[in-house]
Amino acid sequence: MTARQGSTRKSPTSDHATLWLDDGEPAVYSMHVYPDNIEKLDAAKPPYNQWFDLFELAAHWDLEVSILRTSWYNLGNTVHVAFYPPERYR
Repeated sequence: MTARQGSTRKSPTSDHATLWLDDGEPAVYSMHVYPDNIEKLDAAKPPYNQWFDLFELAAHWDLEVSILRTSWYNLGNTVHVAFYPPERYR
């Protein structure tokens, strides 16, 4: 996974995040998020939805995103989000 030059952008959420390696190189970054934590309604701010931030993060780092409604972490309560370089699965 290559970052844009000089970038320090990071994930807006990272519940139960894991970086999977293949031969010592980053292959997949995944997280298991609670939808209620992503779709926040904060009294101090207008309604805010971090799903858009996750896709902007993927675009910033030139990654693909997969959303799996079933996660093995806290089954039934979390959603599995995986980021990976496009060339990995073509």
